[in-house]
Amino acid sequence: DFASMQTLLLKIAEFPDVLSISVTRREGAVLSRVVHPDHAPPRAQYDLRPLQPPSGEPPVIARSEDRIVVWHPIIERSLLGWVAIEYSLRSITDLHRRIWRDTIIAALLVLVASVSFILLFLNRPLRAVRQLTDFAKRLNEERGATVDVDAGSEEITQLASALNTTSTKLFEQERSLRESAGHLERLRQRNLLILHSAGEGIVGLDLEGNHIFVNTAASRMLGYGVDELIGRPISETWYRAPEDRPIYATLHDGEIYRVDSEVFRRKDGTSVPVSYTTTPVREGENLTGAVVTFRDITGRKRAEEALRESERKYRTLFEESKDVIFFGAPDGRVNDINHAGVELFRYASKEEMFAIDIRTDLFIRAEDWEAFERVMRRQGFVNDFEVTLKRKDAMPLDAVISATAVYDEAGALTAYRGILRDVTSERKLAQQL
Repeated sequence: DFASMQTLLLKIAEFPDVLSISVTRREGAVLSRVVHPDHAPPRAQYDLRPLQPPSGEPPVIARSEDRIVVWHPIIERSLLGWVAIEYSLRSITDLHRRIWRDTIIAALLVLVASVSFILLFLNRPLRAVRQLTDFAKRLNEERGATVDVDAGSEEITQLASALNTTSTKLFEQERSLRESAGHLERLRQRNLLILHSAGEGIVGLDLEGNHIFVNTAASRMLGYGVDELIGRPISETWYRAPEDRPIYATLHDGEIYRVDSEVFRRKDGTSVPVSYTTTPVREGENLTGAVVTFRDITGRKRAEEALRESERKYRTLFEESKDVIFFGAPDGRVNDINHAGVELFRYASKEEMFAIDIRTDLFIRAEDWEAFERVMRRQGFVNDFEVTLKRKDAMPLDAVISATAVYDEAGALTAYRGILRDVTSERKLAQQL
């Protein structure tokens, strides 16, 4: 979490005598750097030139005339990077200079006074300086320790006080860093728990297409163990696709791609249908990899296939029915009609019937249509509604209609659907009887 890390660095940099704090990769590339100029608040530095970290893994302290640089390794099974903190030793350096100045002045005065006075005067300050020198050598290993020296001069007393203060501050800063590192580790563990608890498969890739992260759902859906995928390229495992496919495209151009349906290969050779999104990962302006989020759509595929089969069966029943099955609109249009209807009304095709107006081209009497529509709007259906219709050649035919009304979500009538049966022959037989 880059924002949280930088906020943490800005807080740490507020400690006294901290000149800068940097977080680097193992090879020295700086991920974040905060500097603390004199008489100014800490600020993030964006001119991130690489640093030269230690060659090994143990913590290292580098000393110069006016500063100490402490290198803390970031390790998780292997060395991931470093935290470098610069501490100012300006106050100690100034005190050293003052000590030497006072020592020279004192020596000249002692030489003028007497050799015995020199021996008497310098004995205790020199012993105090030796004590402080020994303590400064031990300071790297004994953070938080203090030293008591024999009284010698004001400067030596100040130096001892400064060293004790520096030791205490170094101890407090190291403790704060340990607590911050523990907090960051807890955040990392919580984020990993969330990723591994997700129901979707999540895979992290570097620019070469090698796995750098695999969550539990992805491992389960692909049939691989997490350790079997980490470090291996996707081309050797589950994504055996041409290089122009979306995942490779994201690694090349840094764009987001969404795929509704594709097939990933499982370890046992079977395939799993998935929908997925591939998203670029950037560090600043640099493209460093991609994250692929996918889900198993086997259930959706089965539902789609079942729907297609159902539609096929419905269409077969619709077209092969000997009765007329129709879908009409309240404005008189024919939305759909089966082959029996086209034949009954003597039209050449469905398309020709889609162009007619039911109210005038099929109904002989306008009052019959009005009665049909009135009943449909009142009760939502008709059952064995008797009506006289006409064919394309104007020949009348007697029919019985059973239909229901179709409404939209707002409750408005949108269509009529039903069955029409030709009873002309029956009516003629009845009249003859």
